[in-house]
Formats: sequence, C-alpha cells, structure tokens
Amino acid sequence: MQLDEANLTRNARVEILPLIDVVFLLLVFFIVMFLSMKVQRGLPLELPQVSETQTIQQESVQISINKTGDIAVDGKIVSLDKLIQEISRDKARSIIIQGDRKAELGVALQVLGQLTLAGFSNIAFAADEGVKSFEALNESSDVDH
Repeated sequence: MQLDEANLTRNARVEILPLIDVVFLLLVFFIVMFLSMKVQRGLPLELPQVSETQTIQQESVQISINKTGDIAVDGKIVSLDKLIQEISRDKARSIIIQGDRKAELGVALQVLGQLTLAGFSNIAFAADEGVKSFEALNESSDVDH
C-alpha cells in the first residue's frame, strides 16, 4: 500500500485559532480579576492570629492601629479625637479594626469605646487565621494542672 506524500503534507497543519481563543479568554479573566481587587492602604501591621475567621463581604471602613498606637482610617492617620468625625458619614457601614499584635490593648479599647458611643454597631476585629483553638491548645499542653 503506497501513501500519497502530497496528501500527507497538505493535511498536517497546526490549528492556531483555538489557541488564540483560549489565550484571549485567559487575558479577559485576568483583567476582570485585577479590576475587581481592592487595594487596602493603611499602617504596616502584624495582625494577631486566631483559630477561626469570618470574611466580611460588604463595603467597610478600615481602622488600623500600629504598635506605636497610631490610628489610621482607610490609610489616613488621625487622632482619637478626630476618629468619629472621619467616619461618621454612614453609621450602617461595617467597621473593621486592624490592630497590630504588639499594639497596646488600651488604644484598641479606646477606639472601640468611641465607636460604640457614636452609635456604630457593626464592628469587627481583623485577624490572621492560624492559631489553634483554646481546646486544642489545652489538649496539646504538657503542663499538668
């Protein structure tokens, strides 16, 4: 059985149109993902770790407290006295307090107190996931009580 060489070379070709379609779809996907990302500006913080976290989906105000006690609202440093004036536009928005793990608890409590006195009720604390739960820490403890 003899194969026709001219027929073999004519049928062997690389289809590039499906490849272009796939590359275009990937490009569109990454552009849409890039545009939907939200940049969070604020103080450089090292968040405390907890065993369970919950993601907040709605638009929120970010209040950051660094280890020296500086307070920033959405990246803008403010004093404790000016904090409520900065965020009092919409009391229905959620407030996320991001405190550095080395920050003093007193500053965070002062911020929380100012927010509750001003009528804000949807307040959350930001943390990194990764620490075992209290029960797991007690079970793995080598110290006898």
